[in-house]
Amino acid sequence: MVNEVAQEKVDSINEPNLNEAADTEVSTGKCCCVCIGLAICIGLLIYTTTSFIEEIKSHRLHFSLDIVSIEGLSPSSSCHTCTTISPTFTLDFNMDNSHNHLHSRCFLGGETTVFYQLVEIAAGPIGEFCVGKSGKKDLTVHAWSLELELPVFLREQLYEETKNHTAVFDVELSLYEESKYYPLIVDFRVGYLA
Repeated sequence: MVNEVAQEKVDSINEPNLNEAADTEVSTGKCCCVCIGLAICIGLLIYTTTSFIEEIKSHRLHFSLDIVSIEGLSPSSSCHTCTTISPTFTLDFNMDNSHNHLHSRCFLGGETTVFYQLVEIAAGPIGEFCVGKSGKKDLTVHAWSLELELPVFLREQLYEETKNHTAVFDVELSLYEESKYYPLIVDFRVGYLA
């Protein structure tokens, strides 16, 4: 009888327990389902985020700038050693909101600043304006400076480059949007071709 009990214990140890095998298969199946579900959630999150970013990018205003005219750069014929000029720039800003079918963009105003060789040479205010949804806006702005003091070499270089259509200017546009507390700043590097 002792042998029979011992034999039953040995047989029970050697026989596979079907309940344990079923538990292991269920646990493995649950783990796979959780991993697949997690991968799907991460994929959807990435897709949604990139779609949202592309949507925001498509609603941006697109800007372009042309220098229409520049006056007041010529040196005075009566004074060859004078270092002051009074430049006046007429700038044409083009704003394109045609990609934004949902919102118009309204600005409370701002300022434009013109630089030559990292020196601010003119500035001017910009009044209030709106660019309609799916619309475009052309805005003419004047920037000027009175009796701007420049070194003789810089003044002469500016005059010659402008006369020869090789002058390059950096223009900064600062606009205050109705719904924001900080300015929208757009920088341009543009040559004078007129």
